[in-house]
Amino acid sequence: MEFISGESREQIIMLPDCIDDYIPDNNSARVIEAYISRSDLAALGCSRPEPNASGRPMYDPKDLLKSYLYGYMNRIRSSRQLETESKRNPEVLWLPGKLSPDHKTIAEFRRQNGEPLKQVFTGFVKLCVRLMLANDKMDVWCNVQTAVDAKHNLIAAFEVTSDGNGRNHLTPAATAAEENMEAEGLSAVADTGYDSVQDILVGMECV
Repeated sequence: MEFISGESREQIIMLPDCIDDYIPDNNSARVIEAYISRSDLAALGCSRPEPNASGRPMYDPKDLLKSYLYGYMNRIRSSRQLETESKRNPEVLWLPGKLSPDHKTIAEFRRQNGEPLKQVFTGFVKLCVRLMLANDKMDVWCNVQTAVDAKHNLIAAFEVTSDGNGRNHLTPAATAAEENMEAEGLSAVADTGYDSVQDILVGMECV
């Protein structure tokens, strides 16, 4: 008996005619596309919601936001990782129309739009809950874990979970924030709802 074999890399194949064919109708990327496309970024306070009147064209903030929201839904938390995925991940290619902004552009967009991002994330979570309820999935618990840079009041990391409390989420949130801000160590402060033996032990090891 032989091993399972893949196809020859030189084999000619018929790929879908367009990138849209790679994204199924029930793919979460389509939910992001629909939600962000209908969002009023100017009303949310997003910086530079209109194109430049002159000079070099800029990225549409909706395209950056689509990619950014997709990254957080799929644990692609750093701007460098998101830049990499924009060159190879069909979903990240599809969302902004095959655009691939560099990590500095993504990071600067996040820095300039802390409050609008928070509002968009909150609204998107509410939309997901409504969609789940509409599909008769009534036993829903949606919990958003958010790490905020205390100095600049910017969202450094966030994750939507189905857990009923914050236990065992402090370490992942702090680690994600550290990676996103490209910091070498940080101090994490949380309320008593986050206490867990696991997080305490990790914290002691880092001291």
